[in-house]
Parts: sequence; structure tokens; C-alpha cells
Amino acid sequence: MVQFGVPTILLPGVIALELVTGLALLIGWRVREAAGLLAVFCLLTAFIFQHELGIKTERTLFFKDLAIAGGLFALTAADAAIRRVSRVGLAAAQRSAARQRARSLDAS
Repeated sequence: MVQFGVPTILLPGVIALELVTGLALLIGWRVREAAGLLAVFCLLTAFIFQHELGIKTERTLFFKDLAIAGGLFALTAADAAIRRVSRVGLAAAQRSAARQRARSLDAS
């Protein structure tokens, strides 16, 4: 890390970020936030550590990090969309149930 100008004091934070967000994704807890953080981390990793694109291995690692970040950003967007749709669906179901109760009370 030092050879790339990144202080080694950040290493425990990086390890914690990878472990905590990875576990959060694994168990499905705060998926949007965890995936977003990991996506940004992957982008930073690609641009800081794999910047010599003339070397085939570096280029492969660079595109690997970009691909992982893209997948994580897609997961972030999908989780947000699922939450929005389920919220709208829940509200519609609640309105429908309320109308049904009102009809049954009127019929009584």
C-alpha cells in the first residue's frame, strides 16, 4: 500500500469494511448501503492500484474491479427498486383491504 501512496494505517479499516459489508450482503442486511460502499471501494481499488494498463495482468485486474463495481452498483439499484415497488404494493394492498372493510360494514 505504501508504494502506491496509501498510508498503512488505513489497512485495519479496509479489512473491517470488506468483512462487515461482505457479511451484510451475505445475510441480506442493509444491502443497498453495503453494496454501494463495496462498489466505491472496488472503483478506488481499480484506479489506485491497477493503473498500469499496459501490463496485461494489471489490465485484467482493473477490468475485474470495474466489473465487480458494476455488479454491486446494479445490486444497489435493484435493492432500491425492490423496496420502492414493495412499498407501493403494500400501500395498494392496505387501501384495498380498507375499501373491502368499508364495503362489508356498509352491507351490514
